[in-house]
Amino acid sequence: MIVKIVGIHGSPRPQGNSTVLVDAVLEGAKEKGAEVRSFNLNALDIKGCQACGACHKNKDIFCVQKDDMQGIYEAIADADAVVIGSPIYMAQMSAQTMLFLNRLYAFMYTTQDGKSHFKIGPKRVVTVYSQGAPMAGHYVPYFDMSDASFGMMLQGKVEGRIVCANAYTDELIADAREAGKKLAE
Repeated sequence: MIVKIVGIHGSPRPQGNSTVLVDAVLEGAKEKGAEVRSFNLNALDIKGCQACGACHKNKDIFCVQKDDMQGIYEAIADADAVVIGSPIYMAQMSAQTMLFLNRLYAFMYTTQDGKSHFKIGPKRVVTVYSQGAPMAGHYVPYFDMSDASFGMMLQGKVEGRIVCANAYTDELIADAREAGKKLAE
C-alpha cells in the first residue's frame, strides 16, 4: 500500500523556514515511496468559516463555501498523514494557518441526538513551526495547544513536531526528512 501524505504550507514566504522544513518532511516521505501532495495556503483563495453550520448538518459534504478549501478537504480525506507548517507571528501561528485550522471544523457533523462525528478517518500528523525567537522551547505551551487542535480535527495524534528557532539548520532538515520517512512507514 502506498502511503499518501498532504503537506500544508502556512507561510506567506515561498522559501521561508517552515516551508523548507515541510518540504524536507515530504522529501523524506517520498524517499520511502510515499505519494505526496502539498498546498501553499497563501496562494489559495480560502475564506473564513461563516459559522453557517451546514457542514454539521450534512455528513456527505465538507463545506458549502466554494473556494480552494474544497481541494484540500478532498486531499486530506484521501490521505494517511498530514504535515502542517507555520511560522509563528505575534506568538501564534500565521493567519493563513489559523484560517486553515478553523475550516477543518467542516470535517465534523452532528447527528440528531447531538453527538459529533467525523467525516474522515484518523490521520497521522507532523507539525513544523518556525519562530524568530532563538530559544526552541519558547512557545512550547502554544505548540502543545495547537497540536491538540490539529490532532482533534484530523482525528489523530501529532506524532512529531519540528521547531525551527531563528533559522533552519542542516540538522533540522535531516530531522524533518527522518520524520517524513517515519510517516511513510
